[in-house]
Amino acid sequence: GVMGVGGPLDKYASQRYVPIHGSFREAMAAPASMPEFKGNVAAVRTAPFWDARLQQMEDNQGKIKQMAGFLKSKHKDHPNKDGSMDAQAQKAYLDKYRRTLISGEDESYAKIARSNAAYHYFGSAKTMARIGKAFAEAMIERRKK
Repeated sequence: GVMGVGGPLDKYASQRYVPIHGSFREAMAAPASMPEFKGNVAAVRTAPFWDARLQQMEDNQGKIKQMAGFLKSKHKDHPNKDGSMDAQAQKAYLDKYRRTLISGEDESYAKIARSNAAYHYFGSAKTMARIGKAFAEAMIERRKK
């Protein structure tokens, strides 16, 4: 399988890793097109099976963590720039901010859909099952030839 952690490159929130991940994916897929493996090896791209909803939640968690840093450091462009927020006020602000980014429904979804970190496809059974099905279909295609 061609690693698809992060999902389709055109859906990345940040373009920072697109060139690296794109090159890596092409390198992983390349052996399937080599003459000595033609018809015997398939490159199954796993990016299409990435759980975009879990990725959005992961991105939002990053925004919350970043905001916590801004509040703590009294960043000049953020709510605690004057330093008037104590730890309790910062926590209250972050709780409210979190609710604007991650709904209760999202939280419930993550509890049943995620069991690991993003670099392990979030440990998502749905994702793994879809990837496994694609592997099986690739094997069936190879057997037909």
